[in-house]
Amino acid sequence: MYAIDAVSGALEYTWSVPNFASITAGQGTTQITVDWGTAASGNISVSAENPYAISSTSLAVSVSSAPVITDSPDNLSVCSGLEANMTVTAFGASTYYAWRKLGSGWGHGWSFTGSGHGLGASSANNSGDATSNGGIDIGNTSWLLADSGSDAVRNLGSTLSVGQVFSIDLDHGNNGGTVGFSLRNASGQNVIEFYHENGSGYVINAGSVNGYSAPSFTRSGVNVKIRISSSSTYYAEVTRHIDGVTAAAIGNLLSPAGGQAITQLRLFNASGTSGDNAYNVYFNNISFAGTTDEGANYGTWTDASDLGEAPLADGGAISGAETASLTINPATSGDEGDYNVVVWSSCSRTTSSNATLTIFDAPTAYNVTGGSACADAGVTVGLDGSDVGIDYQLYRDDVAVGSAVPGTGSAISFGSQTTAGEYTVGASENGNCTAYMSGSATVNPTPSITLGSSPTVITGSASANQTYVATTGSPNQYSIDYDGTAEGQGFVDVGFTTLSASPIVLIVPGGASIGTYNGTLTVRNSATGCEGVGVPLTITISATPPPPDAPTAFAATLVQPTSFQANWSASIGADDYRLDVSTVNNFGSFVSGYNNLTVNDTLQAVSGLTAGQTYYYRVRASNAIGTSDDSGTASVTLPSTDQVDILEIPPVTTASGELNWSTTQGANYDVYYSDSNPGGSMSWSLLQTIQAAGASETLNVSEDSRRYYKVVISGADASASASPTWGVIKPDVVPNGGITLMSPPLSTDRNLQGDLGNQLADSLTSGSKIMVMAPGPSPTWTEFTLNGDGDWLRTSGAGSFTLDPGQAFFLQTGGAETSLRIAGPVGNSGVRTNDLVVGFNLIGISEGANLAAATAFNNANPIGSYDENSADQIVVLDTDGSWRRLIRRPNNTWYDTANPNSTGNTTLQLTPGQAYYYIRRTSDTKLTF
Repeated sequence: MYAIDAVSGALEYTWSVPNFASITAGQGTTQITVDWGTAASGNISVSAENPYAISSTSLAVSVSSAPVITDSPDNLSVCSGLEANMTVTAFGASTYYAWRKLGSGWGHGWSFTGSGHGLGASSANNSGDATSNGGIDIGNTSWLLADSGSDAVRNLGSTLSVGQVFSIDLDHGNNGGTVGFSLRNASGQNVIEFYHENGSGYVINAGSVNGYSAPSFTRSGVNVKIRISSSSTYYAEVTRHIDGVTAAAIGNLLSPAGGQAITQLRLFNASGTSGDNAYNVYFNNISFAGTTDEGANYGTWTDASDLGEAPLADGGAISGAETASLTINPATSGDEGDYNVVVWSSCSRTTSSNATLTIFDAPTAYNVTGGSACADAGVTVGLDGSDVGIDYQLYRDDVAVGSAVPGTGSAISFGSQTTAGEYTVGASENGNCTAYMSGSATVNPTPSITLGSSPTVITGSASANQTYVATTGSPNQYSIDYDGTAEGQGFVDVGFTTLSASPIVLIVPGGASIGTYNGTLTVRNSATGCEGVGVPLTITISATPPPPDAPTAFAATLVQPTSFQANWSASIGADDYRLDVSTVNNFGSFVSGYNNLTVNDTLQAVSGLTAGQTYYYRVRASNAIGTSDDSGTASVTLPSTDQVDILEIPPVTTASGELNWSTTQGANYDVYYSDSNPGGSMSWSLLQTIQAAGASETLNVSEDSRRYYKVVISGADASASASPTWGVIKPDVVPNGGITLMSPPLSTDRNLQGDLGNQLADSLTSGSKIMVMAPGPSPTWTEFTLNGDGDWLRTSGAGSFTLDPGQAFFLQTGGAETSLRIAGPVGNSGVRTNDLVVGFNLIGISEGANLAAATAFNNANPIGSYDENSADQIVVLDTDGSWRRLIRRPNNTWYDTANPNSTGNTTLQLTPGQAYYYIRRTSDTKLTF
């Protein structure tokens, strides 16, 4: 609610509010009620008007959202001496927190006026009513003013500033006197007063009170909020607890001589009777939203306090008292009790539900016994004492082991433990308050080692390398105990010495005979003193070591018409490899240069071969000792030619097809695509390289309105390769009976009863027609109709019909607009020669090239004047169904009838699948383009 004093001479008042706020009552008067909706801030303005003048004023208002608690703190149980943490979840603008421990009471620290009156703590208020009446203090602690004429005054600690709120709950049963409170200046003079008088409502006493309709009296009490809206004005809101009815008022503050700055609170009971609850007055839930709200100020004012409980302040064991998370560390028995948290903003406050903190006494600390030992011996873990009623749980590396053992009042044992780890003991009473006993016992792991292959050396060797591939238990030393036979040949035992990285170097006596010698190798961890189980150790002394193992021949790669790459596995100990290549699988003969060829790698390029021939290869590993057996035989058949033939490109989706080409198994192929004209220098992009698994390969390829493909032997130059080019074009067809003049530029089979006819039928509906013209002065036409089975039937005559290369035709579809898909090889490099006869010639353009009429038809050799009846003409059907006509000029340029002012060559582009009429006026000739 917002108001101004009446302006002398004003006849009308006009108010304005920010966007998203609305005036719900009072427009045109001195007082309005505003619903702020979703508005966050803005100015409220009012102008006072009469026919002669306008005056205006405004007030800047900032709207904050009330805090809302979505998750109150939970009950908590902790051991004495450990950390307790309680958390609240709330949201709202400019939100503050005050944690409180309940049950400590309040009322101290106030000053009193008069004599023989007191301010005390009480939970006895029933106001003469049943406890179900919603009284604010039933069962709780509040301030009690019990004597007639009693009052209490407290300094706020700072001035109540503009925008700040004072809030208080007032509960009483007084039916005849005056009870309430006042906010005062430093001189003790009232600035605003609120009270109940004679059981008939609630009075606000201020300099002016506007818009207030006092709620009727209720002994269940009310909440009163006073907001200072400017240095001299206020906003008041009174809410009855029993039903939530609210009344509001605005106006000017009282103007005492001591000023309007509010620094004191006075509580009063003007007519109570000591011991008579019906005449007592109780105050509760007092808060003062001051800007200096912090722990240091709680000694002078308990901001946002509730039910007589002072907020906690950080210090000692307390932290986070003014945040969403309260921590008490360490928590002791004195911290046990109920806690809640007040969450507030400049608008309002709310209080969480209570959370109970229970403190359990920590079990008596006893010592873990057992010490440290190795896993093979084990450790008997125990406690040197225990308490009856306490359960003791053994943990290994913080994971529980076995069941809990009840205390006996004396030492207890958890038995022998042989699994490596650190053992601790936790104690709890009925599962509450687990506390860990002092110290721990340790079972150290038994170290182990895994040896690699037993070494073999030739006689006279001074040492042998014994590899190892793994250890456990972190061994750092090893020892060797040779048996009697080995010692008889001079092998000397090794006492524990440093275990270095693999291999372990073994000393071999120079005079030891050929044979196999045994010992036991043992590792230990010197830090723990744990020793592992000995593992067998064997050394073989031979006259000559064996040659390396035979390698494994792998499949050939990089297969070309005259070369391939042979591949094989590595052999341990090999210095090099010996490669044989033959055209027969029994290696009765060898390819020149590849008989026992020395190779220092596991691959070798084999070249200078015959295309289409099958070759076999094998390999052996060799070192100074000797040569291994042959590997298995690998075979490879070379491609017979550099040319790779595409077999077909059937459709898969509207935007893709399956490119299928012939292959030689094992050969690698590069698949290229191009979107450029085949008539020029095509630009090829590598799509994918594939190694053939059989006689043909298939690759899903994306398609555009026009795209070309070529497959070559991997590594070949796509532009120079003899592999044929295939393409897919998709010319548009005029819908619903319209005429399209076109030519299929791609297809080796132009038979309407073969590939061409099938490709046309795939995109067209039954009833579509094709009309083919025999050229000449009086052309004749042959018509074909597509039936429901997908066959083209000749209107007159019988038999199949095949289009000549470059021959065009009219197409009339029986259905909606569509795009034909025509796939096939490019028959030439974009160059076509057509016979021109005198008269009408229906011609299709070259294999998918875009042609510019200005340059493509310069060799037409026309004669005659610049006249459509005597000069050569080109007639093109546009996509909108109109015809475009070009006439040959005597100066060998073309005149476009659609552009009479043109003086040079016209610009006409013919695209793949497009056709045209050529009307020849003189003798037969040939046209090459």
